[in-house]
Amino acid sequence: MSEALIQREIAKSIVSKIVHFASITRHPNILVNVDPGNRGESFEDIQFTIDLLTELFGNEYVRVHEGELDLEHIDNADVVYVINPGYPLSSLKTADTLQTLKAYGNVGIVLSGDDMSRTAQRSDLSDLTGVHYENNGVRACGVSINNNRTDNRYNVRLKKRHFRHLSKAERILKYGNDIDHVSIAQKGVRVFAHAKVKNGDCKLKIPVIFGYKIKENSSIYGL
Repeated sequence: MSEALIQREIAKSIVSKIVHFASITRHPNILVNVDPGNRGESFEDIQFTIDLLTELFGNEYVRVHEGELDLEHIDNADVVYVINPGYPLSSLKTADTLQTLKAYGNVGIVLSGDDMSRTAQRSDLSDLTGVHYENNGVRACGVSINNNRTDNRYNVRLKKRHFRHLSKAERILKYGNDIDHVSIAQKGVRVFAHAKVKNGDCKLKIPVIFGYKIKENSSIYGL
């Protein structure tokens, strides 16, 4: 989620949709977990997301924890929003904590980042994300899309049914970095946005913002 790539009001709409889907309360307490393995890449994206959450829900409802996530950090959080803009989830302790929260079913989970469909240590997080990881998306339909090094882009399309207040032009975003290629792994996964690539006869369409309900709450992975 980058202000350089996405207009602020559009980004705010995406974040609002994600959090409200994940939460069972209208005014959730949100714990933002900054994954320790972010290596400083696109760190401004992290602050941008925190700023959006604060604008949407109020400073008193948003707190930030940097580092590995344990159950003791959850406290009164209704939603845990884990961010790593450019790398897989680095902490197995965090992954285990999220799995425990999923089992409890009373805290919404958000995984935010274009490589967050997997951990750095193991490739499969499908029981948490609801999708199977296929590859990291640095190439699509035979072209390179990586760190904005070329003119090639993913065309990210927000679904109208979920973002009716946005115009057609506002629902189409250009993304020049890699995005994990994933496939749906279980029933009940709702897709809020796809990324598309077309090159010659090759057409690719992958889910990039999606979620599913876990008992009372939900889990979402997205940009």
